[in-house]
Amino acid sequence: MRRVLFALAAGLLLFCCGCQNTTDDKTAKPIADAFSATVAISQGAFSYTAEISKRADGTFVTTLKEPAALNGLTITQTADNCSFAFAGLNLQTPPSLLPDAAFSSCMQKAFETLLDSTRFVAAQHGTDMVYSGRTENGNNFTFTAEKDTGVPLTLEFPERQLTVTFSDYKATS
Repeated sequence: MRRVLFALAAGLLLFCCGCQNTTDDKTAKPIADAFSATVAISQGAFSYTAEISKRADGTFVTTLKEPAALNGLTITQTADNCSFAFAGLNLQTPPSLLPDAAFSSCMQKAFETLLDSTRFVAAQHGTDMVYSGRTENGNNFTFTAEKDTGVPLTLEFPERQLTVTFSDYKATS
């Protein structure tokens, strides 16, 4: 009986030695603390082009470039404030009044989530890393970045029909 239990224990030990988390923290590179990028945003029937920047202090700035009617609209978000600046006008509001589905709010919350490794899962797909998570306001997202460089490729919110495609990404300090 002891031999059988010993053999089972040894077999189980050998079997489980191959079990490990498939995410290699050394290769998983979520978004930098501070960065800037050009993004193409598609949300339902609407499309936008914008310059975005995230500062190390958590400030997130979105400046729309297209459509032409919204060129120059700047949305600045912090933990305590959200402001809109356009054509010399400035409106400030608490972030809680910004709809959860607003593209700038979705992006900001996803980037916050990606800074906390306990709030997302990562998996390698070919040469890319795919990070899946849920923002604090309940939006599920998938963030895809190049595995070796960490350069963002896309950020998707399927339930919001929101896709963000990155270009000209630069990590900043």
